[in-house]
Amino acid sequence: MATLALLGPLLRASRSSDWGVAGIILATAGLAFGAGLASVISPAKLQNAAASIDRLGEENKVIRIAFVFSLIFTAVTTLFLLLFLSLGIRV
Repeated sequence: MATLALLGPLLRASRSSDWGVAGIILATAGLAFGAGLASVISPAKLQNAAASIDRLGEENKVIRIAFVFSLIFTAVTTLFLLLFLSLGIRV
């Protein structure tokens, strides 16, 4: 929700009238996917997971790997979203 609040004015100001309903749905889906990716690298969740399998102290290793995958997924999602919006692909 914080991302929507932050980017809401930007979405309204930048070609949102050209996007139509499908474009706004795509942008919202991209933001929701980004929020899920942010949850992947949450230190609290990683610490709880490590504690549940008796691997305390190994969170650093896991967060480094998860961060790289999170960046890759974010880049791919962003590229697809921009491609869909620029080509006017309807959902």
